[in-house]
Amino acid sequence: MKRNIQLKRFYPHPPALVWKAITTASLMKRWMQMDNNFKPEVGHEFELHDISGNWDGTLYCKVILVDEPSQLAYEFKGGVMKNKTVVTITLIPENNGTHLKLEHTGWTGLIDIALSAIIGLGWRRMFGLLSTLLQDTTIDQQEIAP
Repeated sequence: MKRNIQLKRFYPHPPALVWKAITTASLMKRWMQMDNNFKPEVGHEFELHDISGNWDGTLYCKVILVDEPSQLAYEFKGGVMKNKTVVTITLIPENNGTHLKLEHTGWTGLIDIALSAIIGLGWRRMFGLLSTLLQDTTIDQQEIAP
């Protein structure tokens, strides 16, 4: 038994801005609702800690691909997940905006497949928050945190 999460969104913002939002720790915190120590560097291990109150766990991640400004991938595991999964985000420029494609793969076994349904809802919620963040005209001027 296997399942993958696949989501697509269009944001009327340039790929460079969307890239900044998905690869800058302080901006990720705002749309993911998770404290993190992310760096867009292959091999960097980072953690995500929920701040929304929706979940009380930690996710352990490792960056496995950085192709600025078009693709980011990282391993993702934590909580009751039995297997390591992979999140791949691809940005495609189109019509003065950006198509964001998310693939979250590697869900196997009954527990992980059930959990993937919940995680899929979380990604949808976070992409709504990302849309709100991208409308904030000050993020383009924000300095990227070290």
